[in-house]
Amino acid sequence: MKVVFVVFIFLFLSACASKSGFEPYEATPGNEKTEAMSYKIEEGDFSLSGPDVGESYPGEAELKSDFYGYLKDSIDERGVDGESYTLRVSVEWERRMSGIKKDSVFSSAVCRFNSEIIKNGEVVAVDYGDPLNADSAKYNNKNFFNNLKRMADTLTQSGDADSEQREMKRCAMLLVERLPK
Repeated sequence: MKVVFVVFIFLFLSACASKSGFEPYEATPGNEKTEAMSYKIEEGDFSLSGPDVGESYPGEAELKSDFYGYLKDSIDERGVDGESYTLRVSVEWERRMSGIKKDSVFSSAVCRFNSEIIKNGEVVAVDYGDPLNADSAKYNNKNFFNNLKRMADTLTQSGDADSEQREMKRCAMLLVERLPK
C-alpha cells in the first residue's frame, strides 16, 4: 500500500510540475508561452560536410536554399506560418556517400540543427538534435521505413541527388513537427 501511495504522490507532483508551454523545446529562464504560436523564418548558419561529389550533387548554397524552402513549406503545411515568433535554425548537413566507385551514390545524411524561438529580439526557447538519426521512439518509428529505403538505395547503388533532397525535406518536416503551436 505504501508503494502505491508513493507512486501516486510522484505522479501527482510530476503532473503539477510547471511547464513552459514550449515543450519539447527548452524554455530559457523566465519565459513561458502566453499565446498561440506562429513563426517567421530567420535563416541561420548552414554548413555542408562530407565527401566532395562534384557537380552531380548540389553545393552548399543550393542545399541551404532548398532546406529553408522545405522548412517554410513544412511550417505552411502545419498551419503555423505567421509573425508572432521568429524561428532561427542553423544546420550542419553531412552528406554520406557509398558505392563501388569511391563515394559514388548518396546513402544517408546527418542533419544536426540548433533552433531558437525568438520573441521581441529575445531567445525564449531552444532545441537541437538530428531528427534523421534521433534515438527516440517517435523518430525511430518515423525513420524505420525511411531507413529501409536508404539501405535499399545503398545496396542497389541507386541513391542520387533526389534521394538527398528527400532526406533534407524529411529533416525539415521532422524539425517543424517539434515546434510548439
